[in-house]
Amino acid sequence: MISKTINLDYKTSIGKFSNTLGYKDVSEVVLDGIRENKKLKYIQLSRNLPLDSLEVVDLILSVRPDLIFRIYGMYNDAPYDLTKLKTMRHLKNLHLELLEKKGYSRFSNLDSLGLLKSVKSLYLNVNGNVDLSFIETMDGLESLYICVEYGQPVLSSECFKLKDLREIQLGKKAAVYLNSLPADRTIDTLVLFDCDIKDESSITLMNSNELHLLNCTVHNLEGDCRNLTVRKIITAESNLDNSFTKKFPNIVEYYNYSTLREYEQTKSIDIRKN
Repeated sequence: MISKTINLDYKTSIGKFSNTLGYKDVSEVVLDGIRENKKLKYIQLSRNLPLDSLEVVDLILSVRPDLIFRIYGMYNDAPYDLTKLKTMRHLKNLHLELLEKKGYSRFSNLDSLGLLKSVKSLYLNVNGNVDLSFIETMDGLESLYICVEYGQPVLSSECFKLKDLREIQLGKKAAVYLNSLPADRTIDTLVLFDCDIKDESSITLMNSNELHLLNCTVHNLEGDCRNLTVRKIITAESNLDNSFTKKFPNIVEYYNYSTLREYEQTKSIDIRKN
């Protein structure tokens, strides 16, 4: 039974400790079930399967283009050659668990990702000193998610200047890239999560219509927000309150939740009534 995630493997296995779908077992009946399963969010790959497994993934994505294709794990199968993805015409949402350490790299040919013009949303969980400069050439990118657990990934400000980029999400140590955000453009949404932000001024560099601060601690609350276009602010599990939002002259809606669970059930508050 497939619920929220398809775990692709060599063979189908349904049990207490294993729930996988064999890539050769994807039939029209299975595709119909995938098409109708509204709870389904991910299709995942954790083993270095043959190239024809990606043909199956692309087939699934052709009937469910909203699904996120996540690649992780590998371990003894590493490195996974990312040039294989160039054959996937229906790949729009890609999630990679990047891991780089001495003597080990989960993926090879990261730079080939820059050729994936069909990808609209890119989710990167980064561990290690990974070179992320390939993002600069992903012209079709609309949403970029970067969470850095440890290391110092290579990332230039050019990555945030892609013309179609509308949403940026930065988590944990990726907060250091706030200073790389361009001040001369406006995006739809800027999301910061699990961040320790040293200076409030760093979140006022880039204009966004929505600002989300999730499980964030912001120091030095003295930044000048008068020229920002932010119209909606959402906070959850952060050290901020309504006084913070009043610094934004164009604010219309304010969401403030004590837990991230509440955030997932967002309800708007018109702060002009408070």
